[in-house]
Amino acid sequence: MSAANAFIAGDWGTTHGRFWLIDHGVVVGDARPAPGIAALAGDRAAIAAAFDVVTAGWPIHIPALMCGMVGASVGWCDAGYRACPAPATGFGDGATRFAHNGRAIAILPGLKCRNPAGFVDVMRGEETQIAGLVALCGVGDAVVGLPGTHNKWAVIAGGTVQHFHTAMTGELFALIADHSILMRGAPRDVTPGDVFVAAVRRVRENPLIGIDSMLFATRAEQLVGGMSASDAASFVSGLLIGADVRSALAMIDPPGERPVHLVCNDALTALYGAALAVFGQASRQVDGAAAVRAGLVAAAPRVFAG
Repeated sequence: MSAANAFIAGDWGTTHGRFWLIDHGVVVGDARPAPGIAALAGDRAAIAAAFDVVTAGWPIHIPALMCGMVGASVGWCDAGYRACPAPATGFGDGATRFAHNGRAIAILPGLKCRNPAGFVDVMRGEETQIAGLVALCGVGDAVVGLPGTHNKWAVIAGGTVQHFHTAMTGELFALIADHSILMRGAPRDVTPGDVFVAAVRRVRENPLIGIDSMLFATRAEQLVGGMSASDAASFVSGLLIGADVRSALAMIDPPGERPVHLVCNDALTALYGAALAVFGQASRQVDGAAAVRAGLVAAAPRVFAG
């Protein structure tokens, strides 16, 4: 295994990290997990130690290429941002490089833009998934949804990321689950069943009403409307994701007959796909882990050339 053809690929985000050993573009063995950057509290020594643990046993001459919050100001090294419009590929040209215990390290930059609502916005890690989407599917023009803790919606035109915006849907769900009366004692498992879809429809049928004025219905429905506690999570999720989709379709050019590409896991695809369908929009799934690996593989030759 030579450094010219092999590298360690790392997707190291806020809540968790995933690392793979790549040889000639092929994953060698299983993914290795790492604690999220948030759990390491911005302590660079702790981040370096966690990296040493997760890469133990992998040859020291093999370089590492990472994306995500590891490159944030609270990460291992601030890798900066590229401004949109930006090519959906070619992130390797802007990688931040350093050495650690004899191993070459590179971290890809994020993206920044002023989104269609006029707010400054940023992403880290999702830009690599977008590059992977382009590599895997050959898309040059697409609307991309990247569900997660901080959900992203991006528009690609002519192979260029034009703009994107962020919705804190996943974090809002977690905050409501942990700190409000709406889901007290309710299980958090959510499926795109009747309750979830009904909540999305409420959002679609009331375009002038904000999500802040809808969420308390979860409590009222449990008290006097006959909703079971076990359905509360699905109702809250349907309202939040419905509002997320409603805003996204208002801020981007809807692709019409072309599907929205959802880059995520199966569970989130099921929810976002169902919500998009309520709004009359088709979707297509691309596995998030496969996309980020493909993006890192595509960037590696630029980063490690020579």
